[in-house]
Amino acid sequence: MADLVAVPGELLGRREDLVAGAGAYVDEDGGVRAYVVGLVRRTPLPSVDGRTQTATVCVDAGASVRASLMPNVGEIVVCKVVRINPRVANVEIMCTAGGSVVLHEPCAGIIRKEDIRQFDRDAVEMFKSVRPGDVINARVLSLGDSRSYVLSTAENELGVILARSVSGAIMVPLTFEEMQCPKTLSTEFRKVARIRDETSPLSQ
Repeated sequence: MADLVAVPGELLGRREDLVAGAGAYVDEDGGVRAYVVGLVRRTPLPSVDGRTQTATVCVDAGASVRASLMPNVGEIVVCKVVRINPRVANVEIMCTAGGSVVLHEPCAGIIRKEDIRQFDRDAVEMFKSVRPGDVINARVLSLGDSRSYVLSTAENELGVILARSVSGAIMVPLTFEEMQCPKTLSTEFRKVARIRDETSPLSQ
């Protein structure tokens, strides 16, 4: 069985079945999610009642499957936002193949304002879409100037998958345009990616 590579924010299971170890955390809905990019390690725990089986899950960032492959046009990649201005977001591409392959060295990418979403492109505000430190998934449109890939988040499944609030907490998606801080309950605008697990309201 191939090793499973998780990306930040990816659902690994439920807290009823898993104990979050290093590189994982429990969200507000009881989902156990990856905190870093890395290989998923599950260690069975002794059963208390002789029937219920639980396990500790860790995400090992030091053991990630790494490759020197470069992203291909049309491929979905996982990136970290480095900086933004009103017209462009600069990112580092960390993973290719939809997040299953970690690059040996991150490569540069940009997301233009007009490639953030499919509708009302002229009304897009970059600061309300992505912010430095956010982890996003995006599709490769082309290889642009200076070896920076041109990326797009203009699909429902693309956008922010992990973000921290101003207070430093990992935020929970509310809608396709908002995330909420679980500590302060304040909301922040983002271009949120559709969550892959069926328990999320964004998966509908």
